[in-house]
Amino acid sequence: MADGTLKLNATFSELERKSYIRKKTMSREQERPLHQLPVSRIRALRKEWGHPSQLLNSTHRWATILLIIIFLILVACFLTTTTCLYLDRGLFCTSSSSPSAVEDRRKLQWSEWTQCSSKNYKCGIGDRFRFSDMNSKDPDLIGIRTIQIDHCIDSNDCPQRGFWAQWMEWSNCTCGPFGLHVRQRECLNTQNVVTDITKCDGMFHEVKKCSSSC
Repeated sequence: MADGTLKLNATFSELERKSYIRKKTMSREQERPLHQLPVSRIRALRKEWGHPSQLLNSTHRWATILLIIIFLILVACFLTTTTCLYLDRGLFCTSSSSPSAVEDRRKLQWSEWTQCSSKNYKCGIGDRFRFSDMNSKDPDLIGIRTIQIDHCIDSNDCPQRGFWAQWMEWSNCTCGPFGLHVRQRECLNTQNVVTDITKCDGMFHEVKKCSSSC
């Protein structure tokens, strides 16, 4: 029994010694540059880790796939034509990703311009629109409505408002040591006709001091 125990202890001691030697060898190999390792060890490491060229090929492959995806996204963005119009209920947009969309839009039959509307702007300045339904051989383009927007001046909107004309020349100085120069300006409506000064914001006259002996 004692002999068996001694043999077992010797076996464990031998295994521990081999394990220790193996760990020391591996740590030394990790500290040594790759070109200083034995050829057999380099081959074993290649089988374990894979050849460096395989890692490079894998990285190159994924980089190529990523570039292709980015290119396709950019192409899709450039080929998409979008028309947007801000309406009272929000932003309305139509878009078409067909390459022939731009060419087809040049051949559209446009409707007449709508009346000028200045409800969304200050008085007298607004927008007008015209529309065209696309008639194309491409079934994806049928029914797409194209909208054009143009700025305009609405002469009928806000008739109570007006704007100031240019200032007139200063008047002669009034007599006395506390004389005055006066100049005036006229209020015009959207048809450039003189109207009531209450329809224009601001003062219709300016005054500055002067002195004159009459």
